[in-house]
Amino acid sequence: MAKGKIVVLVSVVLLVVAGVYAAAFYSDRPNADNAKVGDCMKPTGEDRLYEIAKCDDTAALYRVVGRIDGKTHAEMTMHSCDLYIPQGVVKVYWQGKEGKTGLILCLAVK
Repeated sequence: MAKGKIVVLVSVVLLVVAGVYAAAFYSDRPNADNAKVGDCMKPTGEDRLYEIAKCDDTAALYRVVGRIDGKTHAEMTMHSCDLYIPQGVVKVYWQGKEGKTGLILCLAVK
């Protein structure tokens, strides 16, 4: 095999490996995109943002009692989580990018 082809092959393999690691890193981040029912949430310190936290973390204020995917920020209302009122929902939180769909988390005090 020619030296140039080896360099190209090694470069492609390294890019693929880097992509796999980047995808694993971002999919495992503790942001609200990855929140599931039962997870606890704490403020990040940034303006009104929350992230997943261990439930024994004293900074964790809420527990996710409902998750609604595929909603825009404009579609989020206080009534979005009415189904979860029996579980004690006190906060409705939207996570996503403006102008695109995201998710609504229905949060109860933990």
